[in-house]
Formats: sequence, structure tokens, C-alpha cells
Amino acid sequence: MVKLSFLLLLGFFIAYGEGQALKVSASARGINIGCAYKNGGGPGTYNNTLSREFNGVVGENNMKWDGLQAVRGNFTFAGADAMVDFAQKNDMIVRGHTFVWHQQSGFVANMPAQATVQATRDTMFKVMKTHITTVMNRYKGKIYEWDIVNEAVARDSAGMRLGTGTSSSFWSLRTDAPNHNWDFVDSAYAYARQADPEAFLVYNDYDCEGMGKKSDLVYALVSRLKAKNLIDGIGLQCHFYVPGTSTGSNGAFVPSEMVANLKRLADLGLRISLTEIDFRVPTPPTSAHLAAQREAYETLLEICLANPNCKNFFLWGLNDGSSWIPNQYPGQGAPLLFDDSFNPKPAYIGLREVFQTPVAIRASRNGGRMLLSGKPWNEAFDLRGRALRALPAYSPFP
Repeated sequence: MVKLSFLLLLGFFIAYGEGQALKVSASARGINIGCAYKNGGGPGTYNNTLSREFNGVVGENNMKWDGLQAVRGNFTFAGADAMVDFAQKNDMIVRGHTFVWHQQSGFVANMPAQATVQATRDTMFKVMKTHITTVMNRYKGKIYEWDIVNEAVARDSAGMRLGTGTSSSFWSLRTDAPNHNWDFVDSAYAYARQADPEAFLVYNDYDCEGMGKKSDLVYALVSRLKAKNLIDGIGLQCHFYVPGTSTGSNGAFVPSEMVANLKRLADLGLRISLTEIDFRVPTPPTSAHLAAQREAYETLLEICLANPNCKNFFLWGLNDGSSWIPNQYPGQGAPLLFDDSFNPKPAYIGLREVFQTPVAIRASRNGGRMLLSGKPWNEAFDLRGRALRALPAYSPFP
């Protein structure tokens, strides 16, 4: 990461030291702020920063299938137990992530086909039920919400993720999903309901935060699950690139579309969690990149705060050095609130400022009169004179 000037760093440390921790401000606004917890935690600085700033954790890997049952029948809970213990000692909530996914699934991804299609289906459902039931029983009453199914909808396609192609799903293939209305998804939620009727169940996916083909497919899926009382919330991953620094076909952040999408999801009665937030920029980032990143984080938080159903703001990692982005997107990175050395970045200061700013009263350009209906983005301002990027929820939208 590019070295910031001494005076800029000094300014950050002064602001960092004097202000409230993010979790204090978030709680005051009625939401949780958390981040992905790496296996085993980290050295003192890692654990201290995590417990000081956040009131929630989610396992980056330790609650995925291969982190709990890489070999059939051999459950290993040490990593997940450590995370849950850390959370309980520090008064933090835990998001359980994830059960049914087409990656990091240990033995189940390579199970041999049975003699018949039905036998293969039966085996897949058996191992699914055993895994979900065993894990949920162990952590009953300790998990704030569970990601039961993850990324079952394909990107840039006309439907659910298939069993063939570059975005294949072995769950789809081995349960003969296209011929059974993708009933492995419904079954996963049914098994979870049976294992813990009090648990809060979530569907989690990416590239469905705004409006578009995939978000429409996800909306249809969660609508069906909600109608069957199989789901309670939706998780929107929010792996974004900073506007103006496009790094591929996925990860675009369009605030106006996200406001509209959150509204329709809230109207279904779903609690909304932003589950894996990061804003990647070219590396090494310039001061302009970091300023744009700060603005993007501020906008995303404003959108969440404006929708009463958006209750969880979780980042996918604690500091830039622990991020997955550089491996996935060469030449990109620095996506989080703290740099490699756990120094707060402009995005951190921006989030804290948004949390601590009273709910803005929107005013027009003409003499500060209050707006009684929705306005285009470039005509809405708060009382501090800043253009509002996130219009309050449930306003008429042009």
C-alpha cells in the first residue's frame, strides 16, 4: 500500500483515538458491524482490533463444509469452537457460514455416483441432512443467523446454477436438480428448520445487490422460500470494486439500484444482511483511490441505515493483509478498513462519521426546504450540504 504522508497518518491516529469504536456507534444506530474471522484468530493486534471495533464475526473458512467435515463422518470443530468462544467472551454475534455450496465442500464434492440416479440423490440428501443437523445441534443458541445455501443462482444466466460448465454445482448435478425443481435448496432449509426451529435462516449470494437478471432470479428464489416459511433473511455479499476502477464483469456498485432492490426484499419481510463487504482498488492505491473507496463505503452504509430491514454490515476480513482479493484479482486489493499494519484507512474514518452523524433531513437546493417526495440523486442534500447518495427507504423513487 502506498505510504501516506506523516501528517495524514497523524490525523488518522488522532481521529481514531478520540472517536468511538465502530461497534458502539453501530449499536446506537440499531445495526451490527462485523467481519470475517480467520482460522485461529491472530496475534494480539488482530484480536484486539477485532474485539475493539466489531460486535460480530463470521467464519471465513472454519464453518464451511471442508472446515467441519472434510472426511465423511469425521467432524472437526476446533476452529469453529474457537471462533464461537472468542465471540462469546467479547459479546459478539456469530454468523454461521455456510452449509450447501459448490466449493470448499470436502468429501461430498467427490462422492462417486451410485448405481442409479435416485440412489445418488438419496445419498446426497442423506449427507446433507447429517451435516446440517450435526453442526446446528452443536451450536444451537449460539449463532445469530445461518447461511444455509450459498450462491445457488448462476451469474449471467437464465436460472439456477447447473451441474455443468464453468460455474457448475455438484449439488445440482447429483440431485438431478433440473428435473426436481432444485429441491436440494428447499431440503437444506427444511433440514435446518428441523434441526433448530428457533434458528434464523438466510440465503446468501453475490452480484445480486442491485437490479438485474441475477437479482431478479434471487428475488424469485427467496420469495418462494419465504412463502414456504423456509427462510428468514437474505445475505448480499457486496464484493464491489470502487466506482471508476472496474476490474471485470462482476462487482459493480450502483447505489440507486441497490436502494430499489433492498426495498423489494424488505417488502417480502426479509431481514437484510450485507455479509462479505469489500471495495477493491488498484494496487498500490493512490490517495484518490482511497478517497473514492471511503466515499463508496459511506454510501453503502447510508443505504443500509436508510432501510429499516438492513441490520448487519459485515466486512470480508479485518485488514488488507488478510484479504482474498489480490489472489482473485491480480493488481487489485486494499479493500478493507485497515491496512496491512492495522492502521485505520480513510474508509474507516468515513464509516465512523456516517454512524455518528444524526439522520439527515433532506433539503432541496432552494432555500433548504424539506423534500416531501423522492428527488434525483443530484438534487438531494443533507443539512451539512453533502449530496445524499442513498435516499431514505420507502421514498417514491424516480
